[in-house]
Amino acid sequence: MRYTFICKEIHSQRIFNLFVDSSTTIKEFCTNIQAIICNEFDIEPYNHTVKIIEAGQYNNCNGFAPELANSMDMVYTEDSTFEDIFQHTWKKTAFYAKISKI
Repeated sequence: MRYTFICKEIHSQRIFNLFVDSSTTIKEFCTNIQAIICNEFDIEPYNHTVKIIEAGQYNNCNGFAPELANSMDMVYTEDSTFEDIFQHTWKKTAFYAKISKI
């Protein structure tokens, strides 16, 4: 099964759909997401880092704003799949893309 998520860049109003196969692991996702996001926004992947943050994590360890929460690779184990994590909530889940210039 393929999940569709809304993803918003943190420091802009740019929004796009993110398609993820349910069997994708967090490690695979975090390894490939930089190329996907850089392609979507037409930016050079070698000059940027990309972190994906699950939306809705208010009052997290980094502050109140949900976009300050830890990235997915820090929250979930690398062998967890999207089905393991989002099987029942994927229709209500969105993400932030935190893009930083190196």
